[in-house]
Amino acid sequence: MGVFADQLVRRADDRLAALIDRLADATGGHRVVMAEIREAVCGFVDPRSRFRDDPAAEDAAVRRLPVLAGLQDDDGLFTSSGNVSSPPDSAFSLNDAGQVALLLVRRGQLAPVAAALGAVLDRATPALVTGGVHTPNHRWEISAALARIDALRPDPAVRARIEQWLAEGVDIDGDGIYSERSANYAAYVSNPSLLVLADLLDRPRLAELVHRNLHAQADLTDHTGLVETVFSRRQDQKMLDHRHDHDGFAGGPFLPQYHRFALAGCHDCARSVDRLVGHELRTGGSTLDPTTLLLDQLEGTLPEDPTQRSSTPAGTTLTARTFGGTGLAVARTVDSQLTVNAGSDVARAGRIGSGLAANPTLLRWRTGDVCLNSVRISRDAFGFGPFRADLLEDLGDGFGPGDPDGSGRAEPGTSAGEHRWRLTEELTAAYYQPLSADRRRDSGRYDLGFDGRFSASMSFAERETDRLGFRTTLTVGAASARVWLGAVFDGPAVAQCVEFGFSPGGRVDGAEQLDEDRWRIGTGPVTYTRGATTVEIIAAGPAVRSGRGTEGVFYEPGEAYGFLGGTDAVGGPRLYLPLSSPGLVGVVITSRPA
Repeated sequence: MGVFADQLVRRADDRLAALIDRLADATGGHRVVMAEIREAVCGFVDPRSRFRDDPAAEDAAVRRLPVLAGLQDDDGLFTSSGNVSSPPDSAFSLNDAGQVALLLVRRGQLAPVAAALGAVLDRATPALVTGGVHTPNHRWEISAALARIDALRPDPAVRARIEQWLAEGVDIDGDGIYSERSANYAAYVSNPSLLVLADLLDRPRLAELVHRNLHAQADLTDHTGLVETVFSRRQDQKMLDHRHDHDGFAGGPFLPQYHRFALAGCHDCARSVDRLVGHELRTGGSTLDPTTLLLDQLEGTLPEDPTQRSSTPAGTTLTARTFGGTGLAVARTVDSQLTVNAGSDVARAGRIGSGLAANPTLLRWRTGDVCLNSVRISRDAFGFGPFRADLLEDLGDGFGPGDPDGSGRAEPGTSAGEHRWRLTEELTAAYYQPLSADRRRDSGRYDLGFDGRFSASMSFAERETDRLGFRTTLTVGAASARVWLGAVFDGPAVAQCVEFGFSPGGRVDGAEQLDEDRWRIGTGPVTYTRGATTVEIIAAGPAVRSGRGTEGVFYEPGEAYGFLGGTDAVGGPRLYLPLSSPGLVGVVITSRPA
């Protein structure tokens, strides 16, 4: 075995040993129990495992099987996390059960375990065939589970249900991003499920959709192995990676998927395999479930050691990509990644809510040992909350250091290794006029309405309005070790503030410290040093508000959070640049060795 494969087997064996030791007291929901059955079966059948043909591994699987069956509801489905008799939640465990049962049947091993899993699947199949879903990825998880059930016991009704879901079309755009924009759900649900369907139904087009997504994920993965999640519509838009103390999804779970296409000759996927194997080796394999990859190997879809050297070296200059369908852009070098985010759904939906991309972070820059985790613009105006762009324009190459005001004018000598984008937001607030005579009611009772910020019994839609308009135009430029921000604020005079949030563990110099985690900055220079990297911030422009102390220093999450006493504020070290608008400000952020 190779070094990495050996590490995977050792980690899987250690987990199985721990399960055997605690078997008498083992508890858990259906997904935990099914995962333990997978671990036990994997150890028993894998010729590389120290538990190969070990009665203790077989006993672990056999003893957990009745626990799994006992968790089934009367209709054969499972209940977990408040989702009662849930077809999609059940499908996660049923998919695993189908994989293990198919593996055992094809290998002719542990027939009693295969039969018991088959009984669990049989009991759940009618409800899984007729049951519904909550989210887009649920369709593919259910379909994959049904495909494995059909492979075990062919059934026209099962195949018809799969075809019904697939007829809706896979929710992926031309850039390779699924509608949920979630690295987590792509890695764990959509990609593996679509690959199962591609293999069992002989649908190579589904595999090509996964391949497209993997190229997008590769372009969203930084030099530390983290995948950008700021524009996600799911929980991972606020996921914290504790290895790095900043937001992001660790990309290890994509490794088996990359390896599949690397073996088919894709050099880009081969580079991703190399990069992720390196991260897994350095971190002790902390982000990849070993059982998942080992079972893929046992099924014959992957060889033993997923290390394949790419024939094309990764570039060292700045490369930029704009994901037009989601309002996101990234610019990368070998040791940095800039993310520009205009992917908020708030303007289109008119609210903040579950399933919407609402993170107001407009820029994130991971450079060397420093993560400028979140740049936000906040304002004290009508409870709007922070700046969330509703338009992203790719302005191409040619953004120079002589243009920090955001005008887009590049000075002579600008290099082609620079790129720029424009983000725009337009908001209006209304004051409502008296109702016309024909709409007045003697009772004084009027329709309860929502005006986009708050609700009141005012029949808003029937009133004339006086409107105030606010427009923010932000230009972002990127080079290999420098980022420029140019913001222009149009509209009434209001207080604004730029917040720079860093990952913890560094030192701030050149700023006025307000408390343990907050500093006020002016025209700079101000530096943040962490490890071997220093980031310097210099601001200029008539909108910069001079002064000292906490005056003008704030982050305002907006009415959507404030009325509940909530917030979406970030933690960690934060630097604040107070501004007055209308006006403009330019900011230059530079990375250098400490």
